[in-house]
Amino acid sequence: MARKFPGMAQLIVLILGLTGAAATAAFAESNWQDVTANVTVAQSDPIFDRVNRVFVSTLTVENSSPQALDGGLRMVVTSSNFAVLNPDGTTAGGDPFYILLAEDEVLPVGATTAPLRLDFAFGRGRLVFTTRIDQHIVPIVPSEQPDISVDPAGVLEFGTVTAGQSVDRDITIRNDGDAPLTVSAVTTDNPAFEVLFTFPAAPPPFTLAPGESQAATVRLTAPVGSGGETLTVAVNITSDDPDEGVLSVVGLGNSVSPVPLDNIPVVSAQIINPDNGITAASCADVEGEVLFGPDVAAGDSFVVALTDSGGAAVSALSTRRPMAADSLPSVASLPVLSSTGRLP
Repeated sequence: MARKFPGMAQLIVLILGLTGAAATAAFAESNWQDVTANVTVAQSDPIFDRVNRVFVSTLTVENSSPQALDGGLRMVVTSSNFAVLNPDGTTAGGDPFYILLAEDEVLPVGATTAPLRLDFAFGRGRLVFTTRIDQHIVPIVPSEQPDISVDPAGVLEFGTVTAGQSVDRDITIRNDGDAPLTVSAVTTDNPAFEVLFTFPAAPPPFTLAPGESQAATVRLTAPVGSGGETLTVAVNITSDDPDEGVLSVVGLGNSVSPVPLDNIPVVSAQIINPDNGITAASCADVEGEVLFGPDVAAGDSFVVALTDSGGAAVSALSTRRPMAADSLPSVASLPVLSSTGRLP
């Protein structure tokens, strides 16, 4: 709306209500809606305040819509040929505004706001300005919402990992809310880690009903040459959870360098079982083969432990390599005793 006023007017005494500054509150700029068509705006003729040398106009807003207005009202000066003084703030577009109604106040049908005073800087010519009335719309939060959670909830520990090797850890993504949860992406910020979904689990995007969960595997493959490093990751789970749009799970593992083969004293060992298995009667006749590394010297001792099919220890052998270091074969056939013993 636009009105034109003479540049000078007779000074009159105005009885003003609270100014917009007294009702200033914090509002989200994106939630304002133009409701000018739903209200009736009354503006007074301007007067010239000779003491402060400003033009003054008052404005009231009547709710002429069929329902109460709540959530906050503001008057926006969309254009003016004289500068607007002392506004409560400016819009994202730079227009000055004054608060008419606080966020926790309501303007019933047919009710009118307290008079709002508008001050304009002194200028020559006629005062011309336009206004708009905005209502602050409070977003409606659904009573039913999804709620994401991840198990384990703490740090995902991968322990010690040999460089070039992989270690897996399982996680479970769960919907603890009362509305469907859509997971749109599961990513990592470290290429040494990857997230795997094994059938029947499907990779994102997927939707979990309330109470439903989905398993995933986080795999750490320690890069070759990373021995001695601590490898960390953030597994970022993106979903439509209203307050945790991206849920991050932290993981860490310690990479160690592989042991060179020529430093391994025992390369391999095996038991040569009788056809009918090892029994108390045949234990003394069982043979074993041990492949020693090149760094093993005559006189080095090793312990061989035997267990039954249930994992219980049935015998142990402490053995000494029987040959001199300069004539050692790569494979030694050693008898396995049913009790602790030592070879010559």
